[in-house]
Amino acid sequence: MRDIRAFSIALGTWLAAQSLIAAPALSTEVNDVWTTPAPLTEVNSSAEEWSPFLSYDGLTLYFTRMGGPNASSGRIYEAKRDTPSGPFTSVQEVRGQLNSVEGHVLCPWVSPDNLRMYYYTEARGFFTLRASERGSVDAPWPAGSPIRGLDFIQA
Repeated sequence: MRDIRAFSIALGTWLAAQSLIAAPALSTEVNDVWTTPAPLTEVNSSAEEWSPFLSYDGLTLYFTRMGGPNASSGRIYEAKRDTPSGPFTSVQEVRGQLNSVEGHVLCPWVSPDNLRMYYYTEARGFFTLRASERGSVDAPWPAGSPIRGLDFIQA
């Protein structure tokens, strides 16, 4: 396991160095596309917010909230807004049974039609990639089914 981590760190360092070498040529293009990051004060809390995923229509931000005053485990939350450039006005744990498992529920990715969510759970060192599918965008998220063959036990 240690060799894999050392390789990952070395590869990440090399890639970062390569991006710094290429950065002067790309700086004008990047500055034309990206704006200065701004904290989402309506989403951030005293807990840790992880792995944000903005829906393809720009109206829902899915993210993991770790711990906090009401939960000891990671759970998936959603923040909603009326327009893609407007402020998020509603932040809540996703509705449905998706979060009702032992351990952490983490790292959401939602399909372009907003009907399928892929995420993973972690309980007692056992990681399971899951998929949840709902019938309409207004329906709650059902508990996801494991994607067999992609389970991982932490060494």
